[in-house]
This record gives sequence, structure tokens and C-alpha cells, in this order.
Amino acid sequence: MSRQQIHMLRKKAHGICLTCGKPAIGVYCLDHTIKARERMRVRLNYHRRLRGAPSYVLEAKQASSPRRPVKASRPKARAKNS
Repeated sequence: MSRQQIHMLRKKAHGICLTCGKPAIGVYCLDHTIKARERMRVRLNYHRRLRGAPSYVLEAKQASSPRRPVKASRPKARAKNS
């Protein structure tokens, strides 16, 4: 077994995306799940969409939830010992 296969199996066992390392939904994160779905639709020449599929449901849920800005935490200033 190659080191790449071992690395992918380790990522899958830890529940992170095989491509980017974000938390996974199955094998990939939501972004890469959508990309894989669309890639396979083109490859298999499918025109219909299965709207009840988990990737569509999660995509709609993510689009409807408001995004909260992430606050950047600044390191605290060190007190000088004089």
C-alpha cells in the first residue's frame, strides 16, 4: 500500500476531507462533495438533479444560514517586568 493510500485512509478514519482537511460529510467536506457531484453529472451526462440528495439539502441549509463574521483574536500585550 502506498503512502498516499495510507494518508487517505488515515484522513477518512479521522473524519476529515480527503482533499482539504476540513470536517467531512462522508468522505469529502461540503464544498468538495458538491464539486464531485457536479463532476459526475457531467461525466455521466445526467441532466436531472436529485434535489433530495444529502449534498443538495446541506447546500441549501448552508446558504440559508446567516454567516457570522469571525472575530480575529489579537494576542494580549505582555507586561514589561522592570
